[in-house]
Amino acid sequence: MTTPTPSPPMYVVNIHYLALRDGPSVSAPQIATLNFHDEVELLETSGGWGRVRDVRRNIVGWSSMRYLATGSD
Repeated sequence: MTTPTPSPPMYVVNIHYLALRDGPSVSAPQIATLNFHDEVELLETSGGWGRVRDVRRNIVGWSSMRYLATGSD
């Protein structure tokens, strides 16, 4: 019997516009913009940045963790 892989934790954007970047840095190119209450899956973290997948558009990029809130609140 195989154990199901837990799904990534869900977060929501808690500011009106959040840049989704190509890497964990403000100097990394912006690839998309997340909007208030967009849902994302947290895939990994690095130095205050999170690599997230935008659930609605299926885009993966990096955003600052300070603007993401856990989806359970």
